[in-house]
Amino acid sequence: MRWWDDLLHRILPSRRRAARPRPVLAPEAELDAWLERCRESGDRAALRDVMRRKSLSLYERGAWDEAMALLAEEERLATELGDQSAIAAWLGDRAALSFGRGHWKEAARLLARQEEILRGLGSGEERALAQCLNNRATVMLARGEIREASALYDEVESLCRRLHDSDLLVQALCNLAVICETQGDLEEAGVLLDEAEKLCGTSGDELAMAEVLTCRAGVARTHGDRAGALGLDRQAGAIYQRLGAKTGLAKSLGNQAVLCRELGRLDDALALHDIEQRMYEELEHPQGLALSMGERALTLSRQGHHDAALELLRRQEHIAKDLGDRPQYAQSLGSQALVLTAAQRFDDVLDILEEEAQLFRELREAEGLATALYNQARFVFEKLGDAQRALPTAREAQELFQRLHSPHRSAADQLVAELEVATRA
Repeated sequence: MRWWDDLLHRILPSRRRAARPRPVLAPEAELDAWLERCRESGDRAALRDVMRRKSLSLYERGAWDEAMALLAEEERLATELGDQSAIAAWLGDRAALSFGRGHWKEAARLLARQEEILRGLGSGEERALAQCLNNRATVMLARGEIREASALYDEVESLCRRLHDSDLLVQALCNLAVICETQGDLEEAGVLLDEAEKLCGTSGDELAMAEVLTCRAGVARTHGDRAGALGLDRQAGAIYQRLGAKTGLAKSLGNQAVLCRELGRLDDALALHDIEQRMYEELEHPQGLALSMGERALTLSRQGHHDAALELLRRQEHIAKDLGDRPQYAQSLGSQALVLTAAQRFDDVLDILEEEAQLFRELREAEGLATALYNQARFVFEKLGDAQRALPTAREAQELFQRLHSPHRSAADQLVAELEVATRA
C-alpha cells in the first residue's frame, strides 16, 4: 500500500447528510388553485400564506427565479399588512432558499433577524421560534460550528417535545444523529434515527423519511458498511425523485458517487457526478456544484488523472472563496494535498496542509483540524523524514480524535506510536 492511501479524507458536514430546512409541500396544482382563489377574493393574509407555500414548492423543483419573484411579493404583502409574524415567516423562507443555494452567510443573517422578531413576539410564536432555531443550527452545522449547532438542536428538541411537533422533531433528531456520527457515537445516532423513523412512519411524511434514510446511510458508512449505505442512499434518492425534490436528489446522487468511489466503482462514481453536476448547474446552486467538483476530483485522481483533478479542485477553491464558504475552502486545500501527494509532487504539500489546519483552527472545527493535523504529521514523517517535528502535531491530532470519539483515533494512536519509536531510535 502506498503511504498516501492512509491519509484521511474528510467529508464536509454539508455532505454529511444534515437534514436541511424544508417546507411542507402541497401538490403544485392544488397550490395554483389556492393562489387564484385568494387573488380573486382579495384576502391578502391568505394570499401571502399561499404565496409562501408556492414559492418554496417552486424552489424544490428548481424554478429559482419564479420562487424569488413570489417571495418578493410575499415580503411586500407582509410589510403592507404590518404583520411582524408574517415578516418573520418571510425571513425564514428567504433564509431556507439562500441556504439551499449555498449562500450561508446570507442565510445566517436572515435567521438572526427572524429570531430577534420571534423572541420579541413572545410565547405565541414558540413553534416558529423552534423552526428558526433548527434552521440556524443547520447553517452552523454546515459551516462546521458543531458545538454551537448541537446546543441549538438540544433546545429545538426540548421545544418540539413540549409542543408535540413531530415534523420538526424529526429534523432535530436527524441532525443530532449526524453530530453523534461525527463524534463516533454510532449507538446514540442509531437510537435517535430509530425514533425519527418511527415518527415518519406515523405521519406518512415521505420527504422526512428520505432524510432519515440519508442519515442512516451516513451511520452505515461510518460503521464500514459502504454497500449498505449505498442501498439506503438509493432508497432516499428514489423518494426525492418521485417527489420532484431536485436539491435532495442532487445531494443523494453525490453521496452515492462518494460511496461508489470508496467501493472502487470509479466509472459509476463519475457517471453519478455527471448527473449531479448538471443538476446543480440547472439549480444555480454554486455550493453544491463546488462540492461535486471536489468529490469528482478525488475520483479522477484515483484513476490517475491528477492534473484534471487539480484543475477541478482549484475551481472548487475559487467558488468557495467567492461564497465565503471557509469549511469548503479548507476541504479543497486538503484534497489538493491528497492529489499532489498521490501524484508525488511534494513541493507545496506541507504549506497547503498547514493552511488547511489554520483555517479549521480559526473555525473551531475540531474534526477538520484533527484530520488536517494527522495528514500533516504523516507527511512530515514519511516524506520529510522528521519524526521529531511530526510528533507534537500527531499528538494534537490524537487528542482531538480521542475527545471526539472519532473512528480515526486508532489511526492516530498508531501514528503516534510509530513516531515515539522513531524519535527514540
